[in-house]
Amino acid sequence: LVEKILRIQPNVRKLYLLVRAKDSESANVRIHDEVLGKELFRILKETWGENFDSFISEKITPVAGDTSYEDLGLVDDDLKTQIFKDVDIVVNVAATTKFDERYVSTIILLTIFLYYLLRPRASAKWLIVIYCF
Repeated sequence: LVEKILRIQPNVRKLYLLVRAKDSESANVRIHDEVLGKELFRILKETWGENFDSFISEKITPVAGDTSYEDLGLVDDDLKTQIFKDVDIVVNVAATTKFDERYVSTIILLTIFLYYLLRPRASAKWLIVIYCF
């Protein structure tokens, strides 16, 4: 989804990618290793050439957090404020890696995510898309 957004809508202002990680450096490494380093980004790399890294750093902000915590587990208040101010669309692709987990646990996790995201911002006008796998 990230690759397609950047390829089809390169003028998108910013993508905040919430990653379960202990800190922002770990989130950054994880995004670069597990997302941007994949073959899927070959076309974007060819399109942007030597400017690929600067394009990515301008468009993508990896954020350390967790959807099961209040305010998504964000600890940096300035970043939290910026994200909640800037975001128009939320796509939740969080998943559990416990394949024998009951569906009710996953549904509770998604419900908690929505509660923590929307509770302090009842007037926010967001499109929220949730992938459940």
